[in-house]
Amino acid sequence: MRWTVSAWVVTSLIFRFAAYFIGGLTGAMIGTKLATVLQPGDKNWALSMIVAAALCVSGAFLADKFRARALLWLTSIGGASMILSGLGRMGDLVFLREPEPGGQQITATLAWIGLSVCGWLAQRRLFAERLGIEPEADEPPSRNIGGKWPSR
Repeated sequence: MRWTVSAWVVTSLIFRFAAYFIGGLTGAMIGTKLATVLQPGDKNWALSMIVAAALCVSGAFLADKFRARALLWLTSIGGASMILSGLGRMGDLVFLREPEPGGQQITATLAWIGLSVCGWLAQRRLFAERLGIEPEADEPPSRNIGGKWPSR
């Protein structure tokens, strides 16, 4: 009996702090990418750490407070950051990881925003029911019409 109660308490705590942890982790990732993309030339490490820590704490508290909605945004922005950093390590796309001031910086920022929005839209479409979002107008109606299944 003791083990059952202990397991229940530990599991409850893990699930309670999971959103907080994931929000903090993605916030830190977003902060480091933001500091990398927006600081031209030599990076100021102190400023980068302050930005990363601030976004880490902000992401953790937002994820804890707003759960699914905040995690939807945080994971789409953080995921776009990881994808672009990974692409930046391949071949001629170094500017996606460490852009030079000017055109590369603007291109990398716009690519990050565009990929984040695409990730947000994909998650929103895939998890609409879980998030309590109404289906979009261009989607076909559900097969269950008026509580009865349509006949063929």
